[in-house]
Amino acid sequence: MSASKMLTSAMAAEKLGFSANYIRRLLASGKIKGEKMGHDWILHESALKGIKRQRQPKRESEND
Repeated sequence: MSASKMLTSAMAAEKLGFSANYIRRLLASGKIKGEKMGHDWILHESALKGIKRQRQPKRESEND
């Protein structure tokens, strides 16, 4: 069994393509398991499995 890599919320955000604030909100609400250490959140990379972008990015000129 291999050990899971530890990530900060910023590293997790970059890996998933989300903002760090959004990842911190998911952590604070318990939707992603992690631990608050000082001013940042730390989580196992394995906690990100199943987390996907649910919204499509906004299109620049939808009504043109």
